[in-house]
Amino acid sequence: MRPSPGTARTARHRAPILILLAVAATLGCAAREQPLADDSPAEWRPSSETGEERRPDIVVVVADDLDLRSARSMPFYQRLAAQGLEFRQHVTRTPVCAPSRASLLTGLGWERHGVGVGEKGRSFQTMLEHEQRTLGPLLQAAGYRTMLAGKYINATPCNHRPDGWDRWLCVCRSLYDARRYKISNDGRVYWSRVYQTDFLRDATLEFLREADERPTFVYLAPPAPHGPMDPPSRHANVDVPPLELPPSFAANEAIARSRHRRLMRTSLALGEMVEAVRDQLESSDRPWRLIFTVDNGIQQGAHGLLHKDVVWEESIRVPLVVLGSDIEPGVRDVQTIHEDVAATVLALAGVAVGDIDGTDLLTAPGHDEVSIRASSSSAVRSTTRKRITWDDGTITTFDLRNDPYELSPLPTF
Repeated sequence: MRPSPGTARTARHRAPILILLAVAATLGCAAREQPLADDSPAEWRPSSETGEERRPDIVVVVADDLDLRSARSMPFYQRLAAQGLEFRQHVTRTPVCAPSRASLLTGLGWERHGVGVGEKGRSFQTMLEHEQRTLGPLLQAAGYRTMLAGKYINATPCNHRPDGWDRWLCVCRSLYDARRYKISNDGRVYWSRVYQTDFLRDATLEFLREADERPTFVYLAPPAPHGPMDPPSRHANVDVPPLELPPSFAANEAIARSRHRRLMRTSLALGEMVEAVRDQLESSDRPWRLIFTVDNGIQQGAHGLLHKDVVWEESIRVPLVVLGSDIEPGVRDVQTIHEDVAATVLALAGVAVGDIDGTDLLTAPGHDEVSIRASSSSAVRSTTRKRITWDDGTITTFDLRNDPYELSPLPTF
């Protein structure tokens, strides 16, 4: 059984993961006897057969607070899943914003990056320790044009402009106010009143259209549909699929249904963004990849809750689809984690780095077991079973195959 985050050394493989450039439509991982140290710069080695021009343009879209069940009822997500490779057992090991985003950007588990773990309010300061090991600097050093658009890490100062990003368009104040928010635009800071998701969409499309001979990487992280879930006026009264109450529902139904309608309507602009980006990528004659995922899910009344940061399935299972110029549509039911997204981007870009916790989504077999950490509980999860340890020391185990809503704990002996 291959070690996975949360098992041997709780998320860190003892053998380093080395990611090399793939040839043609396949991707491969090759080991080197002397891997780069954690503080070494990234390296890029072009394939003798394909050369640098074969590396794809890559866009990673990270939405905010969207559970898998809601996403799968959205037409835009259904179209993405039909066109790409959908990972149906994708989980975040930390179901809250900052640590999840740090794992997506670094390929490190929370045990190693420490962002959002421990003292509250220090997410940004902790992230600074890893900033030059995030995807932007690594890919820029390997010859990519790089852009960050949207949310970086909670409490990022507006005067922060890290190296490694050719374009830095960070929403730095009033992140969740879709109609009035502060932007750090390559060092220029100002308030914008353009509907936020549309603003980020248009800026991303412009960056993609300005492509030169270098491959392009975009980390696109709209704060939508995070609360207060304010849709644009064009979607304010659109009919959307209603909330389907799971067997574990135990909240105020009227509040949950109203909240769900806002989430669905706010996500319509998100869907327009993602499909516009996909269309732009498809219109070029360059190889491309589009990865869509979410930082964490959220409870919509299941187990009586209307928030995140818990180990229930609704908060830890999130959407993940990979699309591309030579990606065959399909479904994978292996367990994958956010750290794998970073590993996959590095593999696509042909970047070899040192020890990280993710593996390439397109070639690796998935993770047998992973550890989950929330504020008041932790868990060890496989695709068939979850063992939850509550903060009072109580242990509860569920059979996820026969009890997907986690209603009937298995007997303990």
